[in-house]
Amino acid sequence: KAPRAMAAGPRGTRGGGRGYALALAILALCALAGSAVAMEAGDGLEDASVSDGDFPSFASPIVADTDGDDDDLPPTSEDVPVWNFEQVVVTIGKASGKERRVETPAFFLRGDDPAAAATRFVYVNSLPISQVSQYAATFSHEWQTNVPDDLKPRGKTRPKRSKPLGPKQYLSRAKEHTSEARDDEAHFDLVRALANSLEDPGSADAADRLDASELAEANTLLEQHHRKHSRALNAADKHRELKEKAHEREVNVFHARKATRANLALDESDFKALWDERYAGPNAEGETQSESAAAHELALHAAVEAKDWDRVIEVAASADRAGVSVPEQDVPLRKLAVARAHWHRNEWRLAERAANAAVTSGARNGDWRRGQVRAVAVATGADASVKRGDAEGALKFFAAAKRADPDTPLFSEPYKAIKASEKLLKDADLKLDRGESRQAMESADEAVAKLRGLGGFDLPQSGVGSVTTNHGMFSGADARRCRAHAQARSFEHALEACDRSLKMLGCLDEKSLSSDNKLLTDLEKKVWEKACAAADPKHRARALLARSEVHSRDLHYDGALSDLRAAQELIEPSAQRGSSEAQRMLDEIRQKAVEAERERKSFDNNRDHGKMLDLPENLGELPKDRRCDFIKKAYKKAALKWHPDKAIEAGKTRAARKMNEMTEARDSVNLKFGCVEKKIDPNDPHQGHQGFGQQHQYQQYYQQHQQRQQHRNPGGGSRGGGQFRHSWEF
Repeated sequence: KAPRAMAAGPRGTRGGGRGYALALAILALCALAGSAVAMEAGDGLEDASVSDGDFPSFASPIVADTDGDDDDLPPTSEDVPVWNFEQVVVTIGKASGKERRVETPAFFLRGDDPAAAATRFVYVNSLPISQVSQYAATFSHEWQTNVPDDLKPRGKTRPKRSKPLGPKQYLSRAKEHTSEARDDEAHFDLVRALANSLEDPGSADAADRLDASELAEANTLLEQHHRKHSRALNAADKHRELKEKAHEREVNVFHARKATRANLALDESDFKALWDERYAGPNAEGETQSESAAAHELALHAAVEAKDWDRVIEVAASADRAGVSVPEQDVPLRKLAVARAHWHRNEWRLAERAANAAVTSGARNGDWRRGQVRAVAVATGADASVKRGDAEGALKFFAAAKRADPDTPLFSEPYKAIKASEKLLKDADLKLDRGESRQAMESADEAVAKLRGLGGFDLPQSGVGSVTTNHGMFSGADARRCRAHAQARSFEHALEACDRSLKMLGCLDEKSLSSDNKLLTDLEKKVWEKACAAADPKHRARALLARSEVHSRDLHYDGALSDLRAAQELIEPSAQRGSSEAQRMLDEIRQKAVEAERERKSFDNNRDHGKMLDLPENLGELPKDRRCDFIKKAYKKAALKWHPDKAIEAGKTRAARKMNEMTEARDSVNLKFGCVEKKIDPNDPHQGHQGFGQQHQYQQYYQQHQQRQQHRNPGGGSRGGGQFRHSWEF
């Protein structure tokens, strides 16, 4: 069917002599509709979009999928095996003496040769290093017989007179690697030497073989290397496994997003077919309508044909204000046109509302299948919900179809993906309660991958510099990541995850919300405040609860109590309205607040400043000069560790707090061990009398010290040492 670029021609012939009047009406409508949007805020769509919670143009709202339709190649990684096979491992029981054979997964990485793959296999499976030569021979057989040539690394180009490497050359190069601390390459060359590997099999020479003394030397070097570096090499391979899992998730996201783009393209073609069938087909002939309705219909059809989505919204709004009557069977399709227009303009919340209106204005019973107005409306609204980060909103759209037709295959894949992500986040909570931080992190990453596969946009984990809308579904995943990092005592990364969780809701300080670390304008502040106010209180409370756990584990109980109080204020109204989930969260917050208050009092009363500086317990037994020198070196080490300039952006405030604590600890131990003179206040009647104890004197000293510090230099002191060191503030 040939496309009809101009539908006004055949439709203008209806009504006989009304053609001239219709032409004048169209011209008048074009003039009025263009100015109608520039009216007051109550009538204009641009102002309405801001008032409804969407971001104006300055905030760089999230655009549609930027992967590109022509990107048909999945992501690649050097940490993913290019060839997998099973290797038999024989073990003998110490007590029974029975032989046991186990088929263990083995693999070749890109760029591996048999010796490198066999060495990694021995290290990963904790096998005796003496058996590496046997496994190298087995891997060499697999390499020569089964591995395709296109997966093998290309031969190295050498000068014509250079000699290919043999066992002796590999042994010599291994010694060179060892002397230069290239441990990851040294053990590979040692295994190549022991396995009599040849760089060029056709150039075998008996002189290149290792004799008995050289074989013994190679075995000794390999044993020494194994004892010294096995733990680091095993940790490196564990890290490679994590990167391999992350790559597998990225590949799954790639294929899922590709399928999502294909479904969106089908939705677009279905909408075009429905529109052409209604307004460009022969079944539209013979209908009678008013001149205003006909003019609006012609203008709307021309805008849809031209894909002028701004114009579609203007004409639809003008028709609503004018009270133009629309046939009942055309209402869902017109609402769908408005929803598609908002969707193309990345106005996700408005697209959701228009799609919901399209679904509710038509029939919902009967079989649901592709090509229906309601099916396209549900797909449009659900995708807008996912783009906005509202997984629950997408489920509500899918539920409209599932309730009417439980057996419909439409929307089954995205529905299952969202349900699976919710289950993974619940599993992450259970694993965190059991202390399984690594497994909880994997569950959160899997949940995020499933949501990203549907077209959602997650902030990069390396920072919080992007601008986004209300992404509650990703905020919950980052709250779990925050708790997992805290349990692993990686506090800076935990705070970074918590900040990312709050920023997805628009609930952070101005500097963190700005993309270039500058203060926000008044209009930007209003937009972010509205976004934060519109966020689900449960998401905000969960993020604050996770950050309070980070502060508690980091012995920052004041920060923990502050976050718990803020979370309690947020969740109490929902609990009072009868929400069982909010009530459970409120009970948890109150319990943690009581525990944090008790821990804070215990920490303040029993603070060990010597332990904070990592000082030895028998420091008092040393002479005074050595004792004071030891304290000075310990403080210098702590200052280098906790200097705020060395911390990541999310950890600068924590580093400043730690720096203040180290300064306080240094002053305390200096006073305790006589490295500084005590400050005597003649106005204090308690000083100089016995019976009050050293702890009381220390507290008095610090109170006076803080008061003098604030009076002398409220913004900080000099950069020099001494007891009047400035307070680090960021």
